[in-house]
Amino acid sequence: MINLDEKDVSGVTVLHFSGSLTQEEVATIEPKFKLALSAKPPRVVIDLAGVDAVTTPAISMFLSASRTAEKAGGKVIFTGVRGLIADILHRCRLDAILTIATSMDAALARARQ
Repeated sequence: MINLDEKDVSGVTVLHFSGSLTQEEVATIEPKFKLALSAKPPRVVIDLAGVDAVTTPAISMFLSASRTAEKAGGKVIFTGVRGLIADILHRCRLDAILTIATSMDAALARARQ
């Protein structure tokens, strides 16, 4: 099961994920996720600290969000990336494509730039 909590921190949308981002779970949260990216320009921090598994649909969702935000003049910054999730992103070389910050404060600062 995946939980997605959203809050606004001084104009930046912070999305806290917790649980497993399986194909089925991605399908259930994707509409809420896309809605959170609808601000113009989107400034979003995605916190993956509570995620214990990530699948291809989740990675595709994140890549699409990052590209969409960039085209709209916004930013998507990832934080809380560690353990197995960090290993997967590194092995797939996604850490070279996605913007990853080492802390929530750093992620918020980068999203505001």
